[in-house]
Amino acid sequence: MIKTSNNEEVESPALPPELLISVFLSKPPPVPLFTDQPTCHLQPPPWPAMLPAMSMQLVSCVGKGSPTCLGESSQNHLMAQQEVKLLGFWASPFAYRVIWALKLKGVDYEYIEEDVFNKSPLLLQLNPLHKSVPVLIHGHRVICESFVIVQYIDETWPQYPLLPQHPYERAMARFWAEFAESKLMESAWMGQCSRGEERERAAKLAMETVEKIEELVKGKKLFGGESIGYLDICLGWLSYWLPIWEEVGCMQIIDPIKFPATSSWIDTVLHHPVIRDNLPAREAMIVYFQKRRKDIYESRTGLRV
Repeated sequence: MIKTSNNEEVESPALPPELLISVFLSKPPPVPLFTDQPTCHLQPPPWPAMLPAMSMQLVSCVGKGSPTCLGESSQNHLMAQQEVKLLGFWASPFAYRVIWALKLKGVDYEYIEEDVFNKSPLLLQLNPLHKSVPVLIHGHRVICESFVIVQYIDETWPQYPLLPQHPYERAMARFWAEFAESKLMESAWMGQCSRGEERERAAKLAMETVEKIEELVKGKKLFGGESIGYLDICLGWLSYWLPIWEEVGCMQIIDPIKFPATSSWIDTVLHHPVIRDNLPAREAMIVYFQKRRKDIYESRTGLRV
């Protein structure tokens, strides 16, 4: 309600949508990297005395649990139109997960190459906890960790859904992504960087994990069915990075005879245009990981090789 010049109370008129939208499109205040603040950040309008009803409508938008000013679809549309930047490293499988997700969604983005051995002030500022890539910048929001980023991308841009629709299937996709990350990637990396019995133990542990993946993908073209999905993206490093690690580490983890379903899945993933057209050069990867293997082995053992 507002008062007229005669001190009569009348109902305040509803604000036109274009006026509310124009306020939402103004530059938001800075947002901390990690915050529990709501995603609807608005400064109070500079003319509350002139438009008290407008001021009250805007204030009602701010705060946890309060309704949003715009409809959910309008907010999602505005979010999706904001500028996207990605900090990555050319040989990182974690960064390529994010690249593949953005490409599948058709999202335009600016790629910023990082030197992970001489980290930039920007990276240290945006990811002060892990100081690692990838880091996604979406408008004034900063998201870290590749699994989290891919899920954020899937929820922000609805086209080409990556995660399954059913909650149970979504949970299982996340579980298997984490399982492969903690069991297979870690052991395969250790196998590449070690020698002798340690390498054999790591390779054996990696193969035991592949056995579980073989059962999961058996009878399927892709983990996501007929189209590439979240789990295919998260395990996509198996198709390109793992064979390079096998070559550099002089070991074999995925035997095509022992793991035919996994081998078929790898072939399907590598032939997908989004994956095929967005991979680092194999020759450069071999050289890079050979040097990484040498450096890591020498730092761990004190032996020169």
